Amino acid sequence: MEYNLAPLPNYRQWFKFEEAIDLFSRLSMAMPERLLLSSDGSLTRLLESVYLSPIEVEVKNQKTEQIDAAAADYLGVSSNQDAVIRDIWLTKGRQRLVYANSVFPTSGLDKGFLEKLIRGYEPLGHLLRSHNFLTLRDNWEIGIIQCPDAALDLSIPIDTPLWARRYRLLANPLTTGNGITAAIMEIFSPDVLHYKKL
Repeated sequence: MEYNLAPLPNYRQWFKFEEAIDLFSRLSMAMPERLLLSSDGSLTRLLESVYLSPIEVEVKNQKTEQIDAAAADYLGVSSNQDAVIRDIWLTKGRQRLVYANSVFPTSGLDKGFLEKLIRGYEPLGHLLRSHNFLTLRDNWEIGIIQCPDAALDLSIPIDTPLWARRYRLLANPLTTGNGITAAIMEIFSPDVLHYKKL
């Protein structure tokens, strides 16, 4: 997945949470929009609450290959391992809501979780809950980007500014077993979060 920060004055950067509060205020963002962007909980559950509907997965691309050095460094893991890299849409019926790119290092990953992840039938939030994982999201940032892949899937101009957030997911089981570390980036359809010019 390729993207660029949108060429917008004063917004051509990733914003940390402390900076995002001021950004939300300057843009007069409504509460549901602020919650979707800034929540450190399950995006799937938030979308189900907002849309009063189950959220499903549409797998766009998925592969297993050696993790690249930049992703390994960001996640704090060895680069001598494979990772599952997947691009999916979270959908409500046929409506595409959020494009998500994720990188899951496979070393030590629970086999049952890995099999379900690769099958791609369930949103990540459902998988984590069904396997009793406690989650933490850190390195959280939001930005306004342009992503040709997401735009083409939504049938909108490829230079459309799109809200996005990225973070590192850390998940540990309630009982015994190995935890999960993953890099996640989520890009919101303008039908969910629309960039409003000042």
